[in-house]
Amino acid sequence: KGLPTDESNDITISDNTDAITIGLFGKDAPQPVGILEKIVSIDGYPAKCKPKEVRTLQREQLEANKVYNACMETQYTRG
Repeated sequence: KGLPTDESNDITISDNTDAITIGLFGKDAPQPVGILEKIVSIDGYPAKCKPKEVRTLQREQLEANKVYNACMETQYTRG
Protein backbone atom coordinates (compact mmCIF):
# COMPACT_ATOMS: atom_id res chain seq x y z
CA LYS A 1 0.00 0.00 0.00
CA GLY A 2 1.00 3.63 -0.19
CA LEU A 3 2.63 5.31 -3.15
CA PRO A 4 3.92 3.05 -5.90
CA THR A 5 7.67 2.87 -6.39
CA ASP A 6 9.59 2.83 -9.64
CA GLU A 7 10.20 -0.91 -9.20
CA SER A 8 6.50 -1.76 -9.04
CA ASN A 9 4.35 -2.43 -12.08
CA ASP A 10 1.80 0.19 -11.00
CA ILE A 11 3.49 3.05 -12.87
CA THR A 12 3.29 3.50 -16.61
CA ILE A 13 5.46 6.29 -17.96
CA SER A 14 4.52 7.55 -21.39
CA ASP A 15 5.78 10.39 -23.55
CA ASN A 16 2.51 10.61 -25.45
CA THR A 17 0.56 13.85 -25.16
CA ASP A 18 -3.18 13.61 -25.67
CA ALA A 19 -5.95 16.17 -25.58
CA ILE A 20 -8.79 15.85 -23.10
CA THR A 21 -12.20 16.67 -24.50
CA ILE A 22 -15.11 17.38 -22.17
CA GLY A 23 -18.67 17.51 -23.48
CA LEU A 24 -20.51 20.42 -21.87
CA PHE A 25 -24.11 19.95 -23.13
CA GLY A 26 -23.85 22.50 -25.94
CA LYS A 27 -26.54 25.21 -25.75
CA ASP A 28 -28.48 23.25 -23.10
CA ALA A 29 -25.67 23.67 -20.55
CA PRO A 30 -26.64 24.30 -16.94
CA GLN A 31 -25.23 27.32 -15.07
CA PRO A 32 -22.28 25.43 -13.44
CA VAL A 33 -21.02 24.55 -16.93
CA GLY A 34 -20.98 28.25 -17.84
CA ILE A 35 -18.93 28.95 -14.71
CA LEU A 36 -16.52 26.15 -15.65
CA GLU A 37 -16.12 27.61 -19.13
CA LYS A 38 -15.25 31.01 -17.61
CA ILE A 39 -12.72 29.46 -15.24
CA VAL A 40 -10.80 27.74 -18.03
CA SER A 41 -11.02 30.68 -20.45
CA ILE A 42 -8.13 33.08 -21.02
CA ASP A 43 -9.89 35.87 -19.07
CA GLY A 44 -10.71 33.60 -16.14
CA TYR A 45 -13.64 33.81 -13.75
CA PRO A 46 -14.28 37.32 -12.45
CA ALA A 47 -14.24 37.53 -8.67
CA LYS A 48 -14.23 40.53 -6.37
CA CYS A 49 -11.15 41.16 -4.26
CA LYS A 50 -11.36 40.46 -0.56
CA PRO A 51 -11.19 43.54 1.65
CA LYS A 52 -7.71 44.58 2.74
CA GLU A 53 -6.78 42.69 5.89
CA VAL A 54 -5.17 44.21 8.97
CA ARG A 55 -2.31 42.10 10.30
CA THR A 56 -0.35 42.37 13.54
CA LEU A 57 3.10 41.63 12.14
CA GLN A 58 4.55 44.11 9.68
CA ARG A 59 5.87 41.34 7.42
CA GLU A 60 2.40 39.80 7.16
CA GLN A 61 0.81 43.21 6.55
CA LEU A 62 3.20 43.92 3.68
CA GLU A 63 2.33 40.57 2.09
CA ALA A 64 -1.42 41.15 2.58
CA ASN A 65 -1.08 44.62 0.99
CA LYS A 66 0.83 43.15 -1.96
CA VAL A 67 -1.86 40.52 -2.60
CA TYR A 68 -4.66 43.07 -2.25
CA ASN A 69 -2.99 45.61 -4.57
CA ALA A 70 -2.30 42.95 -7.23
CA CYS A 71 -5.93 41.85 -7.06
CA MET A 72 -7.19 45.42 -7.40
CA GLU A 73 -4.93 46.06 -10.41
CA THR A 74 -6.26 42.92 -12.11
CA GLN A 75 -9.83 43.91 -11.33
CA TYR A 76 -9.37 47.36 -12.86
CA THR A 77 -7.66 46.08 -16.01
CA ARG A 78 -10.34 43.45 -16.67
CA GLY A 79 -13.17 45.84 -15.96
